[in-house]
Amino acid sequence: MIAIELFFDQRTDQAVREVWETLQRQGIASLASAPAPQHPHLTLAVGDQPDPKIIARIAAELPPLPEIHLDAAGCFPGRGGVVFLAVRFTPELAELHRVLHTVLDDGAVRQLDQLRPGRLVPHCTVAKRLPEQQVGPAVATARASLPISGTAVSVNAVVVGSGQATRIR
Repeated sequence: MIAIELFFDQRTDQAVREVWETLQRQGIASLASAPAPQHPHLTLAVGDQPDPKIIARIAAELPPLPEIHLDAAGCFPGRGGVVFLAVRFTPELAELHRVLHTVLDDGAVRQLDQLRPGRLVPHCTVAKRLPEQQVGPAVATARASLPISGTAVSVNAVVVGSGQATRIR
């Protein structure tokens, strides 16, 4: 499986990594301690590996990369203690997401439904697989770092579970 992710500018990347480190210092496992290398990111799609022609179309057809605004912190209930920074769903981000999925659908790339347009909850994960009693403190810690604003600087194909990233654009 491949995730198509937006990576952030250096300042935004560092601000998210500081949230990870703060969680770690509090004894809450964050993505800083994940088994595979992690990059602060926003996942736009997950699915089968697109063929090179589809990757080339993604690179050519996506609109300009948007500004990124991390405005809130939250969690996904019932998903194994996932805590995240919420990404503001700007019109520019929505358009980039729509175009990406149009290209993937045109290429008949099988994808996870929960990340399709109209279903995506744009977020930057900071911790996952937390025990229930750590979710509230993790959300409070993440919230204390906000707001964080910056820009997306690249679109990447990331091998799920390995962290291996290949820049698309």
